Amino acid sequence: MSPADWADEWKATIVDLRPSTKVRDLGYLERYVLPRFGNMELGRIDHMAVRAWVAELSASGLSPATTTKAVQILSKMMTAAVQAGLWRKSPCDGVQLPRIERVEMPTAGCGPVSASGFGPGGSTRCAAPSPLPRRWSTSADIPTSGPPRDQKAPPSDQGEQGRVGLG
Repeated sequence: MSPADWADEWKATIVDLRPSTKVRDLGYLERYVLPRFGNMELGRIDHMAVRAWVAELSASGLSPATTTKAVQILSKMMTAAVQAGLWRKSPCDGVQLPRIERVEMPTAGCGPVSASGFGPGGSTRCAAPSPLPRRWSTSADIPTSGPPRDQKAPPSDQGEQGRVGLG
């Protein structure tokens, strides 16, 4: 059985993805996986073939994230082949993937963030004025509901009558 034949069977069994995710994943399958492995025998895809493919994708200028996603799609397909008894072990197991560099995006005009997740000293106001009119501003102080995490809410003096939906 070829990987292209197995891919047809495997695609019909994908039920755990949102439609948009399935379309994306099948696009990776068609663009990257099947052109390389589609006509081989399923049993001829080995660990070194997958490593060489990863190296070729990386050398072609494909981003590390795209290369990684393509390998993940092949890995899902091969894991399903293992589960179906067509293969002993996935050739994707243990393949080194290119490192995805995380780029931290600066926040426009805001200072460092404190441990509370807000601005310096727990404030939610940015240091620089917003270019948006005040009514559109996203940098205004954000009201919180309830007490800070380290304090308990005061007991309610309304009792059961103050609750909505009872009775």
